[in-house]
Amino acid sequence: MNSDLENLIISSDKQILILSAGMQRSGSTWLYNATRLLLMNSPFTREISSFGWIGDLSKLPQKRIMLIKIHDFNENLVRLDLPKIILYSYRDVRDALASSKRKWNQEPSLELADKLIQNDHQWRRYADFIMRYESMISDQYTTLTELAGILKINNADIQEIISQIEALRYENAGNKNSLYHMENLLHQGHITDGRHGSWKGFLDDKLLDQIERKHHEWFLRNNYPV
Repeated sequence: MNSDLENLIISSDKQILILSAGMQRSGSTWLYNATRLLLMNSPFTREISSFGWIGDLSKLPQKRIMLIKIHDFNENLVRLDLPKIILYSYRDVRDALASSKRKWNQEPSLELADKLIQNDHQWRRYADFIMRYESMISDQYTTLTELAGILKINNADIQEIISQIEALRYENAGNKNSLYHMENLLHQGHITDGRHGSWKGFLDDKLLDQIERKHHEWFLRNNYPV
């Protein structure tokens, strides 16, 4: 892993893979768009960058830098013999489950919590940058500044990029399918409830107890009260 993007471009003629990974409903689309807009606002990377969702990979223009958004851990991608930078976002898994219920009507379950936390463990092993959802929500400026620092994209206008992120919508001009905008990857009604503790009223007490007991160490390690 090497998060110095300029050095990767200069030192190798290989394609560079940036994986914007993230727990579902953890601000992963924010992280993807923050990275995309940093690339697009830099004259050094603007013309050599392509980006999109992992499921659309075969349709994306092949450029020197490929920024790909992904959720589930993919060992084949991680082990590709290419220079790569791996970014990862996470959230209190209880809130992630509640958000998926609100947005997709995906029923919360212990099995789904297990999957999210297993993915979390795997991505963290390789991540060059880890974004805590709650920290991003409370201070986008610091999060974006840290991301720009990791990528070594200097002289970025952080406040302007935050404004650009805030203007993103599914309805923006550009290619889109029935589910999401092909460039910014936002869905209609993408954001549901960004509060910590939004699981209250969405997770029943029995399930909540099962998740907190089984993954007690994960909650403590990430400073989520249980």
